[in-house]
Amino acid sequence: MLTGRLKILVSVVTRNRVPQLAKALELITGQTLPPEQVLVVDNASEPPTRDLIHQWQARHPRIVYRNTGGNCGSAGGQKRAMDFAVSQGFDLIYTMDDDCEPQLDALANIVETWRGLAATEAWVLNSVVKDLASERLSFGLWLAEEGLPRKPRVYYHTLEEIPPRLKQANVYPNWGCLFNGTLLPVKLIQQVGLPREELFIRGDEAEYFYRIARRFRVGTALASLVRHPLGEPPTATLPAWKTYFQTRNHMVIDQVYFPSFRTHPAFLQVKVLKHRLLAVLDAGNKAHHHVTCLAIQDAMRGKFDRDAFALEN
Repeated sequence: MLTGRLKILVSVVTRNRVPQLAKALELITGQTLPPEQVLVVDNASEPPTRDLIHQWQARHPRIVYRNTGGNCGSAGGQKRAMDFAVSQGFDLIYTMDDDCEPQLDALANIVETWRGLAATEAWVLNSVVKDLASERLSFGLWLAEEGLPRKPRVYYHTLEEIPPRLKQANVYPNWGCLFNGTLLPVKLIQQVGLPREELFIRGDEAEYFYRIARRFRVGTALASLVRHPLGEPPTATLPAWKTYFQTRNHMVIDQVYFPSFRTHPAFLQVKVLKHRLLAVLDAGNKAHHHVTCLAIQDAMRGKFDRDAFALEN
């Protein structure tokens, strides 16, 4: 257990979202528990983002700026943030994306909760993540009482839906929406490794969650609140590039953490043939079926170098 003063880094990964970043920095620098440093990882944004950060640095010398030099996605940005925390000797990193709005006591409350748990076990905690303007949970919370869930048996959309028996020491156990106000002990990062940059987005946080949950405890600190826009519903029609990353990455996750007949090459080949046929029969969704085929094939081959954004057209 870490005792005494903790060296805490708050990090935020951003790309071309100046208004959201400005709001995030306002809330991060106003925390009731001031962090040792604030790291902004800039995924090669246009100049207005860099200009905004320099303005904030002039008023808050604890803000550190790192430009990735190229868009490496959420996974690459979070990887660099955690690597910085490890290399600079921090005890804890509290990390998020630029569209998160941590309430002013979010860091203090999640650290207090973590201290109470760390006396007996190694934990990673996430803040509660609610919609910007309502009490609805932005991503929901899975019921994951036993082991690693393949699919949620129950999905809670508000805190009020959670049975009292699942609120242990003010923590909702076994689930957290990582990279949206996530508190990670740096010693734990050194043991499980960094996020997989090649996953880029849409599944990178899930892979990291499952990797951690294999060895340590993960939960949501109910006293710590972050606001965030509502996540896209499962039925949303995604752009082609998002469909590609989501399909490929979650297939990779299944292969590593949930191997079954559904991850067998023969079964996957059948899925490819199915979507090729649907691309002919369902002309209105031809692009969707095309990128799904590519995503399945790339997951099978371990191919991570495709320019998925080019699939948009």
